[in-house]
Amino acid sequence: MRKIFILVLTISLYMSCSTGYQLNRETWQGNLSPDSLDSQILEDLKKRPLYTFNEYETDIYLKWLYHSEPDFQERIRHLAEKNINQPYELYLLGEFPFELYDPQPLYVLDRSDCVVFTEHVYAMALSRDWPSFFKTLMRLRFQDGEISVTKRNHYALHDWLPNNAWLVHDMTDSLGIETLPDTIRYDKQRFLKNRYHLETEIPKDSLTWTYVPAKNIEKASKFLKTGDLVFVVRGFESGRWIGHYGLIIVDEDSLVNLIHSTPPKVIKQPLMEYVHQSLVRNERNREYNTKAEIENPRIRYYNTQLKEKKFRFFRKPKPLMTPRPYFYGLKFLRPVEPDTSIR
Repeated sequence: MRKIFILVLTISLYMSCSTGYQLNRETWQGNLSPDSLDSQILEDLKKRPLYTFNEYETDIYLKWLYHSEPDFQERIRHLAEKNINQPYELYLLGEFPFELYDPQPLYVLDRSDCVVFTEHVYAMALSRDWPSFFKTLMRLRFQDGEISVTKRNHYALHDWLPNNAWLVHDMTDSLGIETLPDTIRYDKQRFLKNRYHLETEIPKDSLTWTYVPAKNIEKASKFLKTGDLVFVVRGFESGRWIGHYGLIIVDEDSLVNLIHSTPPKVIKQPLMEYVHQSLVRNERNREYNTKAEIENPRIRYYNTQLKEKKFRFFRKPKPLMTPRPYFYGLKFLRPVEPDTSIR
């Protein structure tokens, strides 16, 4: 029943879109070949950024791209570059209307954060039309494609990577480059309770993983290919985590680029430029965190004294200075087009 509802919802979403095109919708509903697609519409879509498409236009474009570009990696390149300048917005993932714990919709086409951008590019590159894109996106985003906040891939290493082993494999340790180990602990039960007020019985867990430290990234970059997935490692000496996603695009001159959704928009930049910028930011964050270590005890003392005063109507508690994480390195994953991708 759920599968039928998903299909009905998906079809109704893109069938109800206004497109401005005077087309015979009966023709569109079939499996169109490139020759049967209206050339005027295609020429218009080829000129426009991907993030300006609605569902109907996305369906047409994916049909054309799947038939005209047989190479999976090149479809990734094409779609990622066509989405450059897409506006950035954080926290776009949700389960509405299937669940109400998170009111965000299942997909958004005109904005992205780093996870949404990555998943949409992969899902579109694997798909031949809108229905297959939607189904693939759900499989990327949720364990076994089951739409539920408890099944969503909240954590990159604990959820996203193992649940998407059908598409990507971790190649961090196979590059012949020195890596560093780390251990991360998870308390999903607490996370779901604090954020969504959900009571679950998910046990605590931990895993040991590796990443390429910043000093070795330039060596590792020589082994990267278009379509590879980059996990950005951030954190503190007390613990590190995956704090950002991006895709690798290698130009004809062998320049290795990172395409990622970051405030204020999707950008393409040389990978080593991003690494350098992150290391420079580390220095600024270190200065800020040093100041926070000095100021936060004073702020706590001020707030405590404020609570004890009877007349404090014209004074408000001061917010603490939140420590800023550091950039440590990258983790690399390679996608492989499945033999039986979702259609």
